[in-house]
Amino acid sequence: MNRKKGFTLIELITVIAILSVLTGVLIPQVSGVIGTSKDSVCLNNLATLNRIYRQQVALDENLKPEEVIINLDGKYYAGVAQCPSGVKYQVENNTIICPNHKTESEGSTVDLPMYEDMLKKQLEIEKCLALPSGSSECIKDLYGTFYFSNDKFCEYYYAKNGNKWDLIDKELARKAGLQGDTNYYIRPFFTETKVPMLFASTSSNVKGSWNADMIYYGGTWHKLNNTIQMTLLRDMSQEQIEKYITENSTIVK
Repeated sequence: MNRKKGFTLIELITVIAILSVLTGVLIPQVSGVIGTSKDSVCLNNLATLNRIYRQQVALDENLKPEEVIINLDGKYYAGVAQCPSGVKYQVENNTIICPNHKTESEGSTVDLPMYEDMLKKQLEIEKCLALPSGSSECIKDLYGTFYFSNDKFCEYYYAKNGNKWDLIDKELARKAGLQGDTNYYIRPFFTETKVPMLFASTSSNVKGSWNADMIYYGGTWHKLNNTIQMTLLRDMSQEQIEKYITENSTIVK
C-alpha cells in the first residue's frame, strides 16, 4: 500500500520559524529602501521647484514661491507639488522646503544671509542673460567684470563677513559623522550654470579648489559618501548635480 507523502509537524514548525526570522530581517531592510527612495524623490522635487522659482522670479520679481507650489492651472509644471509621503511643501526664507526632510538645526547651522545673497546674485545674472542685447555689459555694470565667477563672490562675501567663514554647528557635524574636533567652514559655490549651493570644508582659504564633506542643497544638508573637489560639479548641469547628490549622499537629519 502506498503511503501519501507530506510534511511532519516538526518540519512545519521549522519552516514557520525560518519564515518568521526571514520576515523580521527583510521587512526593516525593505522599509529602509522605500524610505531612501522617498528621500531621493523629495530631494529632486525640491531642487526642481526651487529652480523653477528662481527662473520665473527673474522674469517677474513679484512672484512668490507659494505660487509655484500652488501651480494654478498647471502654469509651471505638470502634477502636484508634494513629498511622496503626502506632506505638503512649505516656504522658508524664500526657499521651498519639505517639513519631513528638513535639517533639524538648519536655522543655526546655515548662514542664510550668505545663501540669500547668492540667490540675489543668481537672479541678477539671469536678468542680464535675458537681455536681447547681451549680458556682458550688464554683468560688468553689476560686478566690475564681464563674467561673474565663484572666486569673485567668495572674495566679496569673505570681506563682507569680516574676513572669515562661519563654522558649521558641531551638533550637525556630529549627526553627519564628521570628526568632532575639526573645524568645517561653510563656503559658497556657484557652478558654471550659476546654480548656488553651500558646502562644508576643512579649508579656510578664499580662492582655489576646495574639498567638500557636506553640501547644502534643496533646502537641507547632505553628507557626501566621499569627500569631493567642488570643481567636479562646476561644469555639470543642474540635473546632473541633482542626480549626483541623490546618488552619492544622505540627508542629515
